[in-house]
Parts: sequence; structure tokens; C-alpha cells
Amino acid sequence: MLAQHVLTVTAEQDEEMKKLIGKSNIEIEKDVNALKDWLNKSPHLPKNEDDIILRRILYYNKFSLEKSKQKLDLYYSSQNLIPEFFENRNPLHASMQKVFDYGMVVPLPKLTNEFQRISISKQITNDNPNFDGWEYVRFLLSTYEYRLWHDRCVSDIFVVDLVNTSFNNLLKISPSCIVNMFAVSQKTYSDKIHSIHIINASTAAHTIIDLLKTLFNAKMGQRIHVHNDLESLYKHVPKDILPEDYGGSEKPLMELHKNWRAFLESQDSWMIDRMKMKSNEKLRPGQPINSDLLGIQGSFRQLNVD
Repeated sequence: MLAQHVLTVTAEQDEEMKKLIGKSNIEIEKDVNALKDWLNKSPHLPKNEDDIILRRILYYNKFSLEKSKQKLDLYYSSQNLIPEFFENRNPLHASMQKVFDYGMVVPLPKLTNEFQRISISKQITNDNPNFDGWEYVRFLLSTYEYRLWHDRCVSDIFVVDLVNTSFNNLLKISPSCIVNMFAVSQKTYSDKIHSIHIINASTAAHTIIDLLKTLFNAKMGQRIHVHNDLESLYKHVPKDILPEDYGGSEKPLMELHKNWRAFLESQDSWMIDRMKMKSNEKLRPGQPINSDLLGIQGSFRQLNVD
């Protein structure tokens, strides 16, 4: 299955997004070449990065070369710093296949009018005993990897449907793991999170969400919204591009999940190659990089809820 059949970006939308950055194609290629030259002169970093990835990194960092260099360095180094988030990402690996069977993280095919990509996260069955918080977070981060190559958008909107998420499963994800996951998504994948919308949250889930908001900075906390019904969600998210089981006109979420899964599984060799794209810290000039630059908060398992 081709990526354009899963994530749609029209030629008109692509042109409009280019206008937003105010860069000509010639200027863009000049910046891409500058990044490639920098990579070639950095002994600890990979030398064979694809131009598509470099364009995406530049775009998401508003074509600031210095910010793009920092994000690329963190992108390659994070796999060494926090292997918990990056190991076993091959979509055909047993752990990823298990997540496919019980959970979804599905980017919707169409962009909003503001060129945002909506993704829906949901467990397929209620209180699944196979649920593993670390595997699920790793699964979510792997979607960033594919979208860095195949997608174009201005920012991300996440809809988190907790209808099938029990309190027991919520306890399997530590608050620090969630906060650190978003730190990684923004610092390594240059993700721009517009908003997070949580639906079908139980009373117990509300308690955990309130705790999470205190762990994020104020700006991020304000982007998290909890909705009591879909009508409330529609005030923030365009209804028409949502799946039909959420009141929209898009295909049902399960069908989209199956399409996305088929596409990812077809890209297993690509992901295996991507997992090799990491820094060689023994060759890094100057001081070694550390987790402080990623905004990682303490020990990953420090804030586990008992």
C-alpha cells in the first residue's frame, strides 16, 4: 500500500505550506545541502541521510539551520541515550505485532484546513491483559519515524479515546514515561503539538490526567483538553474528516487502522535501516551529549503509580 493512499497531502496543500515558510525551492535545496555538509563534517553522525528527512527537519524548525542541526544531533543520539524508546521498532517484531493487535495510533488521511494532522489513539479491546505501556509508547514514537518520511503537516492534533482503557492499564504507563515521550517527540522529531483531546475518560482517568497536567509546563498543559462528549470535541476538531464512528465522513477507525498497519508492515526493511541511523558517541568531538538536552525528567520509572 502506497503512503499517499494512507496520508493525503494534495498538491495545493503542499504549495500553501511552502508559502507559509516563505522559502523558494532553490533556497530550500541550499539549506538541505548545508545540513548535508554539516553531517559530513561531524565525525559522530551518519553521512547518508535522505534529503526528504532533512527537508522535514528544516521545515519543522522554520528553516533555522542551527535549530535543525541541534534536532538532528538529538535525533541520532537519543537512540543511545534512551534505548527503551527506540529498540524493537521493526513493525514485524513480535512486540510491535502485539501492539497492533490490541491498540491503534492512527493518523487520519486528510489534513485540516489549517494543515494539521489528526491522529487517534485507542485500545481495540477493553482492559487487554497484553497491554504494555512501554511497548505502546515505543509504538507511538515509531509512527513519528514513518511520518517524518511520508507526511507533511504544520502541526499535530491528538485524539486519545480511553473508552477501552481500564484504570489497571492506565497504571501500566508511568506519568514520567508520558512526559518524556512528548519531550522526545518534540526534541528529536521536531513535532509541533497543537493540542491533545481526551474523550471517554473515566473518573479515575480524570485524576491521572490532572496529575499529568502538573508535570507538563504551563504551555503544554493548556493544550490538553478533556471532553465529555463528541459535540465538545467538534468545537476543536473538524467533524467531517473524522472517522464515521466518530460522527465524521471518513472510513471507520478500524479500517484506517488496518490500512495503516498494512502500510507500516510493508516498510519493515526501511525501519530496520532507520534503526541503524544513530550517533557514534565515541567519535563525538567535545563534551558528550546528555539527557538534559532532551528535557528528560529523572529516572524513567521514578514516577510509577503503585
